[in-house]
Amino acid sequence: MSQKESVRNATVACQPEGQTTRTLIAPFISAIIPCRNEEKYIESCLDSIIANDYPTDRFEVLVVDGMSDDSSRHIAAGYAARYAFIKVLNNPKKTLAAAWNVGIKNGKGDIIIAMNAHAAIEPDFLSKCVRYLQEYSADCVGPVIVTHPQDETLLGKAIATAMSHPFGVGNSRFRTGTKEPCWVDTVHFSAYRKEVFERVGIYNEELVRSQDIEFHLRLKFAGGKILLVPGMTVHYYTRSNPRGFVAYGFINGYWVTYPFRFGAVVAQVRHLVPLVFVSSIIGATILSVWLPRFSFMLLLILALYSFVAFSVAVMTALKKKDIRFVAFLPLVFLTYHVTYGIGSMVGFIRALVSKRFWKSIRAMSAIWLTR
Repeated sequence: MSQKESVRNATVACQPEGQTTRTLIAPFISAIIPCRNEEKYIESCLDSIIANDYPTDRFEVLVVDGMSDDSSRHIAAGYAARYAFIKVLNNPKKTLAAAWNVGIKNGKGDIIIAMNAHAAIEPDFLSKCVRYLQEYSADCVGPVIVTHPQDETLLGKAIATAMSHPFGVGNSRFRTGTKEPCWVDTVHFSAYRKEVFERVGIYNEELVRSQDIEFHLRLKFAGGKILLVPGMTVHYYTRSNPRGFVAYGFINGYWVTYPFRFGAVVAQVRHLVPLVFVSSIIGATILSVWLPRFSFMLLLILALYSFVAFSVAVMTALKKKDIRFVAFLPLVFLTYHVTYGIGSMVGFIRALVSKRFWKSIRAMSAIWLTR
Protein backbone atom coordinates (compact mmCIF):
# COMPACT_ATOMS: atom_id res chain seq x y z
CA MET A 1 0.00 0.00 0.00
CA SER A 2 1.35 3.41 -0.92
CA GLN A 3 1.88 6.12 1.69
CA LYS A 4 -1.03 8.14 0.29
CA GLU A 5 -3.32 5.13 0.46
CA SER A 6 -2.34 4.50 4.08
CA VAL A 7 -3.23 8.10 4.94
CA ARG A 8 -6.52 7.92 3.05
CA ASN A 9 -7.80 4.76 4.64
CA ALA A 10 -7.14 4.10 8.30
CA THR A 11 -8.73 0.73 9.06
CA VAL A 12 -10.12 0.38 12.57
CA ALA A 13 -8.50 -2.68 14.12
CA CYS A 14 -10.04 -5.14 16.59
CA GLN A 15 -13.60 -4.97 15.24
CA PRO A 16 -16.08 -7.10 17.25
CA GLU A 17 -16.76 -10.44 15.60
CA GLY A 18 -19.55 -10.31 13.08
CA GLN A 19 -19.23 -6.58 12.40
CA THR A 20 -18.08 -5.15 9.13
CA THR A 21 -14.65 -3.52 9.20
CA ARG A 22 -15.00 0.28 9.09
CA THR A 23 -12.73 2.62 7.19
CA LEU A 24 -11.94 6.12 8.42
CA ILE A 25 -11.64 8.69 5.66
CA ALA A 26 -8.87 11.24 6.07
CA PRO A 27 -10.22 14.68 7.11
CA PHE A 28 -10.58 17.17 4.29
CA ILE A 29 -8.00 19.99 4.45
CA SER A 30 -8.20 23.55 3.13
CA ALA A 31 -4.73 25.09 2.79
CA ILE A 32 -4.97 28.88 2.50
CA ILE A 33 -2.09 30.77 0.88
CA PRO A 34 -2.21 34.58 0.98
CA CYS A 35 -0.24 35.89 -1.98
CA ARG A 36 0.74 39.36 -3.11
CA ASN A 37 3.71 39.91 -5.41
CA GLU A 38 5.31 36.56 -4.56
CA GLU A 39 6.43 35.54 -8.05
CA LYS A 40 9.80 34.38 -6.68
CA TYR A 41 8.26 32.00 -4.15
CA ILE A 42 4.73 30.95 -5.14
CA GLU A 43 5.94 28.14 -7.41
CA SER A 44 8.13 26.49 -4.78
CA CYS A 45 5.33 26.91 -2.24
CA LEU A 46 2.75 25.20 -4.46
CA ASP A 47 5.22 22.53 -5.59
CA SER A 48 5.89 21.62 -1.96
CA ILE A 49 2.15 21.16 -1.33
CA ILE A 50 1.66 19.10 -4.48
CA ALA A 51 4.53 16.84 -3.37
CA ASN A 52 2.81 16.08 -0.04
CA ASP A 53 1.87 12.52 0.89
CA TYR A 54 -1.74 13.48 1.68
CA PRO A 55 -4.37 12.18 -0.80
CA THR A 56 -5.09 14.83 -3.40
CA ASP A 57 -8.83 14.15 -3.25
CA ARG A 58 -8.81 15.07 0.45
CA PHE A 59 -7.41 18.60 0.31
CA GLU A 60 -7.74 21.86 -1.56
CA VAL A 61 -5.33 24.76 -1.98
CA LEU A 62 -6.82 28.25 -1.98
CA VAL A 63 -4.39 30.86 -3.29
CA VAL A 64 -5.88 34.17 -2.13
CA ASP A 65 -4.30 36.82 -4.32
CA GLY A 66 -4.03 40.39 -3.02
CA MET A 67 -4.27 41.95 -6.49
CA SER A 68 -0.62 41.24 -7.29
CA ASP A 69 1.27 43.65 -9.56
CA ASP A 70 3.75 41.01 -10.71
CA SER A 71 3.20 37.58 -12.32
CA SER A 72 2.11 35.84 -9.09
CA ARG A 73 -1.54 35.55 -10.10
CA HIS A 74 -0.65 34.31 -13.58
CA ILE A 75 1.60 31.62 -12.08
CA ALA A 76 -1.05 30.56 -9.58
CA ALA A 77 -3.71 30.46 -12.31
CA GLY A 78 -1.43 28.18 -14.34
CA TYR A 79 -1.27 25.74 -11.43
CA ALA A 80 -5.04 25.94 -10.98
CA ALA A 81 -5.51 25.00 -14.64
CA ARG A 82 -3.36 21.89 -14.17
CA TYR A 83 -4.54 20.78 -10.72
CA ALA A 84 -8.24 20.58 -9.85
CA PHE A 85 -7.54 20.97 -6.12
CA ILE A 86 -5.93 24.41 -6.56
CA LYS A 87 -8.13 27.52 -6.78
CA VAL A 88 -7.33 31.24 -7.02
CA LEU A 89 -9.48 33.70 -5.05
CA ASN A 90 -9.43 37.50 -4.81
CA ASN A 91 -8.34 39.57 -1.82
CA PRO A 92 -9.12 43.23 -2.65
CA LYS A 93 -8.12 44.32 0.88
CA LYS A 94 -4.58 43.00 0.22
CA THR A 95 -3.80 42.10 3.86
CA LEU A 96 -2.91 38.76 5.43
CA ALA A 97 -5.87 38.73 7.80
CA ALA A 98 -8.31 39.45 4.99
CA ALA A 99 -6.74 36.73 2.82
CA TRP A 100 -7.01 34.09 5.53
CA ASN A 101 -10.61 35.12 6.20
CA VAL A 102 -11.50 34.78 2.51
CA GLY A 103 -10.04 31.28 2.62
CA ILE A 104 -11.85 30.36 5.84
CA LYS A 105 -15.20 31.50 4.41
CA ASN A 106 -14.69 29.66 1.12
CA GLY A 107 -12.82 26.58 2.33
CA LYS A 108 -14.59 23.22 2.52
CA GLY A 109 -12.09 21.65 4.91
CA ASP A 110 -12.61 20.06 8.30
CA ILE A 111 -9.10 21.37 8.94
CA ILE A 112 -7.95 24.86 7.95
CA ILE A 113 -4.23 25.61 7.49
CA ALA A 114 -3.20 29.28 7.41
CA MET A 115 -0.08 29.27 5.25
CA ASN A 116 2.26 31.78 3.62
CA ALA A 117 3.50 32.00 0.03
CA HIS A 118 6.98 32.88 1.30
CA ALA A 119 7.63 29.33 2.47
CA ALA A 120 7.73 25.66 1.50
CA ILE A 121 6.48 22.69 3.52
CA GLU A 122 7.90 19.20 4.02
CA PRO A 123 6.27 16.22 2.17
CA ASP A 124 4.60 14.91 5.33
CA PHE A 125 3.38 18.28 6.62
CA LEU A 126 -0.33 17.88 5.86
CA SER A 127 -0.58 14.37 7.29
CA LYS A 128 1.26 15.46 10.45
CA CYS A 129 -1.15 18.36 10.91
CA VAL A 130 -4.00 15.84 11.00
CA ARG A 131 -2.10 13.38 13.18
CA TYR A 132 -1.14 15.84 15.91
CA LEU A 133 -4.51 17.60 15.99
CA GLN A 134 -6.11 14.23 16.66
CA GLU A 135 -3.42 12.66 18.84
CA TYR A 136 -3.17 15.60 21.26
CA SER A 137 -6.81 16.78 20.97
CA ALA A 138 -5.38 20.20 20.09
CA ASP A 139 -7.34 23.09 18.62
CA CYS A 140 -4.33 24.31 16.69
CA VAL A 141 -0.95 22.83 15.79
CA GLY A 142 2.05 24.46 14.18
CA PRO A 143 5.56 23.63 12.99
CA VAL A 144 9.04 24.77 13.84
CA ILE A 145 10.18 27.35 11.28
CA VAL A 146 13.54 26.76 9.61
CA THR A 147 14.69 30.22 8.49
CA HIS A 148 16.68 30.63 5.27
CA PRO A 149 18.09 33.80 3.67
CA GLN A 150 16.59 35.09 0.46
CA ASP A 151 20.13 35.61 -0.80
CA GLU A 152 23.11 33.45 0.12
CA THR A 153 25.21 36.45 1.13
CA LEU A 154 26.96 36.74 4.48
CA LEU A 155 24.47 39.43 5.53
CA GLY A 156 21.59 37.23 4.46
CA LYS A 157 22.93 34.28 6.48
CA ALA A 158 23.50 36.52 9.50
CA ILE A 159 19.90 37.81 9.33
CA ALA A 160 18.51 34.27 9.03
CA THR A 161 20.63 33.21 12.03
CA ALA A 162 19.46 36.18 14.13
CA MET A 163 15.81 35.43 13.31
CA SER A 164 16.12 31.91 14.72
CA HIS A 165 18.26 32.61 17.80
CA PRO A 166 16.83 33.29 21.30
CA PHE A 167 18.88 36.48 21.61
CA GLY A 168 17.33 37.72 18.38
CA VAL A 169 13.68 36.72 18.86
CA GLY A 170 13.37 35.80 22.56
CA ASN A 171 11.49 32.70 23.64
CA SER A 172 9.55 32.40 20.39
CA ARG A 173 9.76 28.61 20.26
CA PHE A 174 8.35 28.19 16.78
CA ARG A 175 11.41 30.11 15.57
CA THR A 176 14.08 28.79 17.94
CA GLY A 177 12.86 25.20 18.04
CA THR A 178 11.96 22.57 20.62
CA LYS A 179 12.90 18.93 21.13
CA GLU A 180 9.44 17.68 22.09
CA PRO A 181 5.87 18.73 21.25
CA CYS A 182 4.82 21.43 23.71
CA TRP A 183 1.91 23.75 24.44
CA VAL A 184 2.67 27.36 23.44
CA ASP A 185 1.01 30.77 23.15
CA THR A 186 1.33 31.07 19.36
CA VAL A 187 2.59 29.31 16.24
CA HIS A 188 2.98 30.14 12.57
CA PHE A 189 1.61 28.14 9.60
CA SER A 190 -1.20 27.09 11.92
CA ALA A 191 -3.53 24.14 11.34
CA TYR A 192 -6.93 24.50 13.01
CA ARG A 193 -10.03 22.45 13.50
CA LYS A 194 -12.75 24.24 11.50
CA GLU A 195 -14.96 24.62 14.57
CA VAL A 196 -12.33 26.89 16.16
CA PHE A 197 -13.47 29.75 13.92
CA GLU A 198 -17.10 29.14 14.80
CA ARG A 199 -16.18 29.39 18.49
CA VAL A 200 -13.62 32.22 18.47
CA GLY A 201 -14.36 34.14 15.28
CA ILE A 202 -12.03 34.93 12.40
CA TYR A 203 -8.86 37.03 12.06
CA ASN A 204 -9.03 40.71 13.01
CA GLU A 205 -8.79 42.59 9.71
CA GLU A 206 -7.93 45.86 11.45
CA LEU A 207 -4.47 44.41 12.12
CA VAL A 208 -1.98 44.53 9.27
CA ARG A 209 0.49 42.46 11.32
CA SER A 210 0.28 40.30 14.45
CA GLN A 211 -3.13 38.96 13.38
CA ASP A 212 -2.17 35.40 14.23
CA ILE A 213 -0.84 36.36 17.69
CA GLU A 214 -4.05 38.23 18.51
CA PHE A 215 -6.19 35.35 17.22
CA HIS A 216 -4.24 32.81 19.26
CA LEU A 217 -4.68 34.94 22.36
CA ARG A 218 -8.44 34.87 21.82
CA LEU A 219 -8.26 31.13 21.26
CA LYS A 220 -6.37 30.53 24.50
CA PHE A 221 -8.67 32.91 26.37
CA ALA A 222 -11.57 30.71 25.18
CA GLY A 223 -9.84 27.59 26.53
CA GLY A 224 -8.19 26.49 23.29
CA LYS A 225 -4.92 24.54 23.16
CA ILE A 226 -2.04 25.35 20.77
CA LEU A 227 0.62 22.71 20.11
CA LEU A 228 4.10 23.26 18.67
CA VAL A 229 5.46 20.15 16.95
CA PRO A 230 9.20 19.89 16.20
CA GLY A 231 8.64 17.02 13.73
CA MET A 232 6.64 19.36 11.50
CA THR A 233 8.90 21.66 9.52
CA VAL A 234 8.35 24.68 7.29
CA HIS A 235 11.14 26.42 5.39
CA TYR A 236 10.76 30.19 5.46
CA TYR A 237 12.82 32.69 3.44
CA THR A 238 13.55 35.92 5.28
CA ARG A 239 14.68 39.29 3.92
CA SER A 240 18.36 39.66 3.12
CA ASN A 241 18.75 43.27 1.98
CA PRO A 242 19.48 46.00 4.56
CA ARG A 243 16.58 48.28 3.63
CA GLY A 244 14.03 45.46 3.72
CA PHE A 245 15.39 44.19 7.04
CA VAL A 246 15.18 47.62 8.68
CA ALA A 247 11.59 48.00 7.49
CA TYR A 248 10.80 44.47 8.69
CA GLY A 249 12.06 45.25 12.21
CA PHE A 250 10.18 48.55 12.43
CA ILE A 251 6.87 47.14 11.15
CA ASN A 252 7.04 44.11 13.46
CA GLY A 253 7.63 46.35 16.46
CA TYR A 254 4.96 48.82 15.41
CA TRP A 255 2.27 46.16 15.13
CA VAL A 256 3.03 44.79 18.58
CA THR A 257 1.86 47.98 20.32
CA TYR A 258 -0.35 49.78 17.79
CA PRO A 259 -3.13 47.14 18.09
CA PHE A 260 -3.82 48.59 21.57
CA ARG A 261 -5.66 51.31 19.64
CA PHE A 262 -8.24 48.74 18.50
CA GLY A 263 -8.57 47.10 21.88
CA ALA A 264 -6.49 44.17 20.68
CA VAL A 265 -3.79 42.69 22.92
CA VAL A 266 -0.91 40.98 21.12
CA ALA A 267 2.17 41.91 23.18
CA GLN A 268 3.87 39.21 25.23
CA VAL A 269 6.81 40.06 27.50
CA ARG A 270 9.32 39.10 24.80
CA HIS A 271 7.70 41.54 22.37
CA LEU A 272 8.24 44.47 24.72
CA VAL A 273 11.93 43.85 25.51
CA PRO A 274 13.21 45.89 22.51
CA LEU A 275 10.93 48.78 23.54
CA VAL A 276 12.38 48.71 27.07
CA PHE A 277 15.92 48.49 25.64
CA VAL A 278 15.51 51.48 23.31
CA SER A 279 13.63 53.51 25.92
CA SER A 280 16.39 52.85 28.47
CA ILE A 281 19.07 54.08 26.07
CA ILE A 282 17.12 57.21 25.15
CA GLY A 283 16.16 57.92 28.76
CA ALA A 284 19.68 57.39 30.13
CA THR A 285 21.15 59.57 27.35
CA ILE A 286 18.78 62.46 28.09
CA LEU A 287 19.13 62.23 31.88
CA SER A 288 22.93 62.04 31.71
CA VAL A 289 22.95 65.65 30.48
CA TRP A 290 21.78 66.79 33.95
CA LEU A 291 22.75 63.81 36.11
CA PRO A 292 26.20 62.38 35.30
CA ARG A 293 25.42 59.12 37.13
CA PHE A 294 23.12 58.17 34.26
CA SER A 295 26.15 58.17 31.94
CA PHE A 296 27.36 55.14 33.87
CA MET A 297 23.94 53.50 33.49
CA LEU A 298 24.04 54.12 29.73
CA LEU A 299 27.52 52.62 29.44
CA LEU A 300 26.44 49.64 31.53
CA ILE A 301 23.42 48.93 29.29
CA LEU A 302 25.52 49.15 26.13
CA ALA A 303 28.34 47.08 27.63
CA LEU A 304 26.02 44.26 28.71
CA TYR A 305 24.26 44.23 25.35
CA SER A 306 27.57 44.20 23.44
CA PHE A 307 28.95 41.40 25.62
CA VAL A 308 25.96 39.14 24.96
CA ALA A 309 25.79 39.99 21.26
CA PHE A 310 29.48 39.32 20.67
CA SER A 311 29.37 36.13 22.77
CA VAL A 312 26.55 34.78 20.62
CA ALA A 313 28.41 35.87 17.49
CA VAL A 314 31.60 34.06 18.56
CA MET A 315 29.70 30.85 19.33
CA THR A 316 27.89 31.09 15.99
CA ALA A 317 31.16 31.71 14.14
CA LEU A 318 32.68 28.62 15.74
CA LYS A 319 29.64 26.51 14.93
CA LYS A 320 29.44 27.67 11.33
CA LYS A 321 33.24 27.84 10.96
CA ASP A 322 33.09 31.36 9.57
CA ILE A 323 34.85 34.08 11.59
CA ARG A 324 33.02 36.81 9.68
CA PHE A 325 29.90 36.22 11.78
CA VAL A 326 31.72 37.87 14.69
CA ALA A 327 31.55 41.17 12.81
CA PHE A 328 28.17 40.84 11.11
CA LEU A 329 25.90 39.17 13.66
CA PRO A 330 26.13 41.82 16.46
CA LEU A 331 25.27 44.51 13.92
CA VAL A 332 22.25 42.50 12.73
CA PHE A 333 21.05 41.96 16.31
CA LEU A 334 21.42 45.66 17.12
CA THR A 335 19.67 46.76 13.92
CA TYR A 336 16.70 44.48 14.52
CA HIS A 337 16.31 45.29 18.20
CA VAL A 338 16.62 49.06 17.71
CA THR A 339 14.26 49.23 14.72
CA TYR A 340 11.81 46.93 16.48
CA GLY A 341 11.99 49.03 19.65
CA ILE A 342 11.50 52.30 17.76
CA GLY A 343 8.58 50.75 15.89
CA SER A 344 7.00 49.70 19.20
CA MET A 345 7.51 53.18 20.61
CA VAL A 346 5.86 54.87 17.61
CA GLY A 347 3.01 52.35 17.63
CA PHE A 348 2.36 52.84 21.34
CA ILE A 349 2.37 56.65 21.07
CA ARG A 350 -0.09 56.51 18.17
CA ALA A 351 -2.33 54.13 20.11
CA LEU A 352 -2.10 56.29 23.24
CA VAL A 353 -3.48 59.39 21.52
CA SER A 354 -6.46 57.47 20.17
CA LYS A 355 -9.85 57.90 21.90
CA ARG A 356 -10.66 54.31 21.06
CA PHE A 357 -7.71 53.14 23.15
CA TRP A 358 -9.07 54.71 26.31
CA LYS A 359 -12.52 53.30 25.66
CA SER A 360 -11.13 49.78 25.41
CA ILE A 361 -8.53 49.94 28.21
CA ARG A 362 -10.81 48.25 30.71
CA ALA A 363 -11.32 45.27 28.41
CA MET A 364 -7.58 44.97 27.78
CA SER A 365 -6.84 45.09 31.51
CA ALA A 366 -9.23 42.21 32.09
CA ILE A 367 -7.44 40.10 29.48
CA TRP A 368 -4.01 40.82 30.93
CA LEU A 369 -5.14 39.87 34.44
CA THR A 370 -6.31 36.45 33.25
CA ARG A 371 -3.11 35.55 31.33
